[in-house]
Amino acid sequence: LMMYLDFYNKFNIKIDNNEGALSSFIKQEYKYYYCSSLDGFPDNNVLTIKIIDKLHTKSLYFIGRDAAFDDSSFYILDKRGKKFGINFYNIFTSNEISVEEGFDLSLFHEIFRSVIFMRLFSADLVPVHSSCVVFNNCSILFPAWGGTGKTRMLLKLIDSGAEFVSDEWTILGRNGLYTFFSDFKMFDYDIKEFPEYAKITFVDQLRLKTRVLCKINLLWKVLDYLKITLRYKQYDLVEFFQKISKNPKINKLYFLQSYNGTQLKKMPITIENLTEKIYQSFLRENSILFYYYGLFKFANFKTEKNLEELLEEKYKSFLSDTLKEKQNYLLSIPLNFKYSNIDFKQLLS
Repeated sequence: LMMYLDFYNKFNIKIDNNEGALSSFIKQEYKYYYCSSLDGFPDNNVLTIKIIDKLHTKSLYFIGRDAAFDDSSFYILDKRGKKFGINFYNIFTSNEISVEEGFDLSLFHEIFRSVIFMRLFSADLVPVHSSCVVFNNCSILFPAWGGTGKTRMLLKLIDSGAEFVSDEWTILGRNGLYTFFSDFKMFDYDIKEFPEYAKITFVDQLRLKTRVLCKINLLWKVLDYLKITLRYKQYDLVEFFQKISKNPKINKLYFLQSYNGTQLKKMPITIENLTEKIYQSFLRENSILFYYYGLFKFANFKTEKNLEELLEEKYKSFLSDTLKEKQNYLLSIPLNFKYSNIDFKQLLS
């Protein structure tokens, strides 16, 4: 049984095994990309994911417990030694990836999403770590470093009548913005400020308070692992927001950063500074893939051009071309800022 995914009519994924934990995960995580067939799509736009019980390999050489390689192939290893075969030679255009059934789902999720992002580059679409809304007929993008406040900014604007476009990742095209469909997460700091959106149970309220009161970092991690504390709640994105604005063209951009002042500070930002900040945020959110690329190079595999250099060139060039005529600002937000205090008329003027 086959499963098919269609990403913005630009490229497609074919999963050749529709059973097991990995395919079930893909079904759930990427359900809004389903398509019934790949009829009419050229073969070079199709990435095939082969999920098999065991990859047949030659004599393997190991890089610690994280990766292995033979004369022709490179494999990412999970904690149990399950293999994910990936070829960094042609990651932008790769037509096939093989992974063993039982491979760690969390690690698979991180790598698979990054591979999708690499393929989007080839389709002239760039993933930006950001939230996005349409407010008063104006499309506004909020790129940010993780944990800065892009989701709280989004929720406050939705509360003020804005239309949802995206959270966590926005796909930037030359002719508009696209929603990247994945489950919507509200972290503890989001829930604390917008409890009416989280709709958490009494037990979850106690778990949240336990996390807020816990000041010891190691204990915090242990309680998180045991699910005694509440780190985040996860929701179906489409059901949560219900109305999603489709493919608006970007008008304004506010790069969010935290600082230790007391007032919001808005100032223009140069396109060079902006593209550097957005690119570094992208690298940070996809750091796992680039870690394994480093091991790929350690294994003495070579690519025609360094992946990081090629990606930086493509990424920054695209952002510069797309954003240079827009209204771009750097928005500094005080630590522990209450988003209910924002005057949007003044901020977005």
